[in-house]
Amino acid sequence: MDKARQSQYDRIKAALLARAPVDPVSAFQHGLGVRVAASIHRLRRRDGWPIETFMDERGLAHYALPDGWQPPVDPCAGHEKGPMREHRAVDLGAQPGVACQPSVDPLQGIHD
Repeated sequence: MDKARQSQYDRIKAALLARAPVDPVSAFQHGLGVRVAASIHRLRRRDGWPIETFMDERGLAHYALPDGWQPPVDPCAGHEKGPMREHRAVDLGAQPGVACQPSVDPLQGIHD
């Protein structure tokens, strides 16, 4: 996906995974956006990323991932996501509540 079409969230994810410095000033200068803290919050809370925060002497937050950390494999990879079906942790090794839509429509043929 080209840079212009990526969301700020996706660009910040990519920068963190590339171990590039991520802070509000460098993010703005490199076109990552201006709401860095919102994307960091989402990555921590929703996606469970262990992002570390370091404050410099000016009070500017710098964000980084621990050395060697990689995101977990998406248990829904290969499934279209949607509200049709909810897999529990025992089904896919996912966190409870991860929604994956099966590749076959379970209602197929019912309304024909």
